[in-house]
Amino acid sequence: MTLRRALGTPWGRAGLVAVVVLLVAIAVVAAAGGFRTVEASELPDRAAGEPVDLGPVTVTVLDAVVTDQVRTSRLENIDGATAWLVVRARVEVTGDETRDSLPTTVVLPPGVALSSDPAAPGAPADRGDPPAQPDQQLLLRDGTSLPQGHPGLPEEVAYLWAVADPSDVPDPLELTLLGSTPYYSPIYRRDTWTSPEPVGRVAVPRTERVPEILVEEQW
Repeated sequence: MTLRRALGTPWGRAGLVAVVVLLVAIAVVAAAGGFRTVEASELPDRAAGEPVDLGPVTVTVLDAVVTDQVRTSRLENIDGATAWLVVRARVEVTGDETRDSLPTTVVLPPGVALSSDPAAPGAPADRGDPPAQPDQQLLLRDGTSLPQGHPGLPEEVAYLWAVADPSDVPDPLELTLLGSTPYYSPIYRRDTWTSPEPVGRVAVPRTERVPEILVEEQW
């Protein structure tokens, strides 16, 4: 069937309309900067201790500590690691439903953390860009991993990344905040959130305060 004959059918005309709509949508997004890489310098600065609405959750980044006193058994299994970078934050779900897992909300600058992703080149001691996910995400109330989030119940959470040298961690530590926006998903037929993307940055002060709940007993 030739292209002209195909366009003369109802299915052909419908397909053409769909392609045109898609191309227009792409053009609109591109014109609005949707495909433009956001430079860190273009992100708004937020203060440590300031609540920031990131869409699914509101996050207040509090402080950071570099220590080898916590989660020592896990640390010993990461090649080249000598300490954890622990970022402490207060997280609260913004919706009215419990979230089974909390979204990633902060990203480290390049060259700070080791990669613990076995699929990464040179892992686990590759010192390239850190993985988007922290190595561990722990609830400071009881030390559980992968904590749930409940509406109206802010929780202190610790994000952990393994580092090769504590001196690689700058003070203050500048983190990138990741936020999402709501949209209606025709696939799931409900409101959901877009993939996290950079929405701000925050300079986190260094502290010597080590979360006691994460300290493992030595036998």
